[in-house]
Amino acid sequence: MKRFCKLIAVLLVVVMLFSGCSPVFREWMQSLLGMQMVPFSEMEYTRPDMESFRRELDQCCADAAEERNFDDLQQLILDFYAVYEDFYTNYYLANIHYSKDLTDTYWEEENTFCTENSPEVDAGLDRLYRALAKSPLRDKLEGDQFFGPDFFDDYEGESIYDETFNAMLAKEAALVN
Repeated sequence: MKRFCKLIAVLLVVVMLFSGCSPVFREWMQSLLGMQMVPFSEMEYTRPDMESFRRELDQCCADAAEERNFDDLQQLILDFYAVYEDFYTNYYLANIHYSKDLTDTYWEEENTFCTENSPEVDAGLDRLYRALAKSPLRDKLEGDQFFGPDFFDDYEGESIYDETFNAMLAKEAALVN
């Protein structure tokens, strides 16, 4: 198996060297990875919607506590992940744009907004995992097809996201900005 992986890695390197990152290579990689590759120049920034984030988080945490259909809960988790990933995608875009031109006040404001809200987003993911750890569907969630065995073991005790820690994260974000 190791030899096979090494062979694939070598082939990918050779293809990349001779392809010049051509559109054909990009299409091949997209089909291989099952995702759409978008050039940076075409990526669109949208300020993350923190109200939507909070709604998705609250809904998912509330439903995790209920004895419900596994597929419904799984869809709620995926919906939350979409909002979570949207936040970080836009955060990174804002940070890259701001880093390119530190005098651009628009990107400074957007980067500041995202930096200041990232502790809430990280704490939200922790809150979700803690709710899922208490879920009646925990055994199914820790199955091989989703989170994996013992995933929630680290989310059973106290959370580090208490008032003191959150205040320190907010202060850090302000200092970074």
